[in-house]
Amino acid sequence: MKFQENSSTFFGERLKKFRIDKKFSQRQLADKSKITVSQISRYENGLSKPNGFVLQRLSIALEIRYEELIDSKFNDEINLEDFDISIQKARKLPKSSLLIIKEVIDKFIESDNIHSALLK
Repeated sequence: MKFQENSSTFFGERLKKFRIDKKFSQRQLADKSKITVSQISRYENGLSKPNGFVLQRLSIALEIRYEELIDSKFNDEINLEDFDISIQKARKLPKSSLLIIKEVIDKFIESDNIHSALLK
């Protein structure tokens, strides 16, 4: 999981924004995510960066995708035209590459299904 270049501060700002949007105190987020209040404070103040496991816990508690915490460009809406262009380009790749792409997509869908189930 890769952070943007200004990662600690950026992540902290995003975390605080989503926490406030949900009207959670740091204590409430800590209770929901099973992460200490002091650690959430360190994240929000840019003093620490979470690992992937913690990102998942926070995103589940906030009912968002973990990508939203680490990437300001993440948007739930996708330009389907761009997606179609990518698919057209992929079709021109060798069969071995297509098999890898298919496996990655399948794993992503499986992971997304698990994440969605955890949010319910």
